[in-house]
Amino acid sequence: MSTKVAVIGARGISNWGGFETAAREIAPRLVERGYDVCCSCEKNSCDLDTFKGVKMIYFPVRMPKNYGLRKIFEVLYDLYFVIRCPTALNCDIVYSLGYNANILTLLPKLFGKKIVFNMAGVEWERSKFSRVQQFIVKSLFLLASIGTNHIIIDHEKLRPYVPSRYHDKTVYLTYGANEPIVPRWDAAKLSEHSKSDGVSRIVPNEYWLAVARLEPDQQIETIVKAYCQSASTKPLVVVGDFTSGGYEQSVMDALHDQRLHKEVIFTGGIYDQDTLAMLRHNCLAYLHGHCRGGTNPSLLEAMVNRDIIIAHDNKFNRGVCGDFALYFRDADELSDKMRMIENDPSAYAEFKNGIYERVKAEYSWDKVADQYDVFFRQLLKKDIVGRATKDKLFGGWIKNGQQRT
Repeated sequence: MSTKVAVIGARGISNWGGFETAAREIAPRLVERGYDVCCSCEKNSCDLDTFKGVKMIYFPVRMPKNYGLRKIFEVLYDLYFVIRCPTALNCDIVYSLGYNANILTLLPKLFGKKIVFNMAGVEWERSKFSRVQQFIVKSLFLLASIGTNHIIIDHEKLRPYVPSRYHDKTVYLTYGANEPIVPRWDAAKLSEHSKSDGVSRIVPNEYWLAVARLEPDQQIETIVKAYCQSASTKPLVVVGDFTSGGYEQSVMDALHDQRLHKEVIFTGGIYDQDTLAMLRHNCLAYLHGHCRGGTNPSLLEAMVNRDIIIAHDNKFNRGVCGDFALYFRDADELSDKMRMIENDPSAYAEFKNGIYERVKAEYSWDKVADQYDVFFRQLLKKDIVGRATKDKLFGGWIKNGQQRT
């Protein structure tokens, strides 16, 4: 009988964000490896019964559009699936992307099932949250840590953020990236998927690119300020949606002092993968401001497209890119790095090749799926807490949550 795995927490298998990408890439590969997999989906996300062998299970209520109300429904969404999957669906493993369902993480274990969750990043340090919200988010994480069998971390530098008493529960399993099939440059398609008419004026290799949720922790305001104070006359293309009207206004204020011949093009969210690949593959350089922990999927996509990358200087981005990226801490440093690249892009050919080889070696979705396969088999065969598991797919020994290569 096949092992039944439920992947919950993502909105579905559509192209929204990191968790959705993980569900879309990992779940079908688990099916190929012999698992019976189901995936949680929002009622309005798609109308598929199955996706590449993965069964779609839908939340019975449509998600509200109001941001604050949606956050409440997301908790209800996760609770619904953490109840349904080990009971009505009789899943052997419940894999939660996130920890909103922390109140009931003990429930699957009461039914003899396993539950693990992916902590993603250091959510409670994100500046978009108030101090009260940060306290709540961290409390949710700590409560989830009590009930779960294991905590998945996608970056080794996240381990210190897990309380030491739970270090024996941590397992390192990262994200991946696919080799892109880059379509030819198609201005009409770009305009079709963008909310800005400005995209019709950009040409290959003559624009800067940032792709992110437009929030403070993505350093969008810093990126805009750096571009405005730089000497570059090439446009800055920013792909993503604002989640806060206040932050949107702060970014717009940063444009008021821009010099002549500056153009910042806000495309809104673009979820068509071919269009995103086209943008990533043809930019002069990719500007990455993510700074709150974990392995960022958008950064991996830039790497696999051989982009010259200027990333926010923190241990997470450095852990992913190593020596094959430039780094910035503030607008002045970013502006200086942009000048260096624009003056001589050919000088960074080694960076482009190195970053590509790095992502191919370390962040292949097939390799990630193999790691999940090994982990799930060990999890069901015998709980790996407190013992050593040797497997080359994990890159060495994992003992009490510690990895040694």
